Amino acid sequence: MVIITAGCQPADDLEIDGAWVRATPPNRDVTAAYLVIRNRSDQPRELLSVETPAAAYTELHAMRQVDDMMEMDKIEAVVVPARGEAALAPGGNHIMLFGVSNPLEEGEEVTLTLRFDNQSARTVTAEVLKSK
Repeated sequence: MVIITAGCQPADDLEIDGAWVRATPPNRDVTAAYLVIRNRSDQPRELLSVETPAAAYTELHAMRQVDDMMEMDKIEAVVVPARGEAALAPGGNHIMLFGVSNPLEEGEEVTLTLRFDNQSARTVTAEVLKSK
């Protein structure tokens, strides 16, 4: 007997694309990571945190313009709309990496584990680039 429940979502309803990390500037232990999260489900999802062995800790951040200055604020989550996407990109929402243990140079790779509000996690490999 096979039971099919209407409205079930596949386990892989989130797709992560284009992950990259900015190479660390000389004598700095802070950088940022960027990627696109696509949500194929009918429910919004939230990215709550990110872990990486390349840094002591990470934070989700948002950029906003105040007068003629760009300001960066820590945020608790990035919402990925149902049947939509959230782009983490330079000048917008992004992942900050603090306490980078070794300088990250162009051509290297960094592993990022993204944790979501439904207790799921996705691990992706991000290429280290000077810019994109």
